[in-house]
Amino acid sequence: MDDWIKRKINLAENEPLTRAALEKYQLERLVETIRIAKEASVFYKELLKEIEPDSIRDLKDIERIPFVTPDDLRERGKDMLCVRNAGNQQNRYS
Repeated sequence: MDDWIKRKINLAENEPLTRAALEKYQLERLVETIRIAKEASVFYKELLKEIEPDSIRDLKDIERIPFVTPDDLRERGKDMLCVRNAGNQQNRYS
């Protein structure tokens, strides 16, 4: 399993799989997820208006991200969808 994780997080074969390396990967993915959500979703653009992706510097910063409530899902579910710009030929959200 360690070898699969190392490939997934782009570690070289000779690099050790460390907690720091795994957290670095998780942080990079979190920042990218926030960036995509803000760019491609009406709901998340509003929900995350106070959160700049680059301000997430530590996994503990996840505490600043607001929760999505069951009411949000019922009332705004369609607004949560992330859709790419129709003029963009490359689908970077898939």
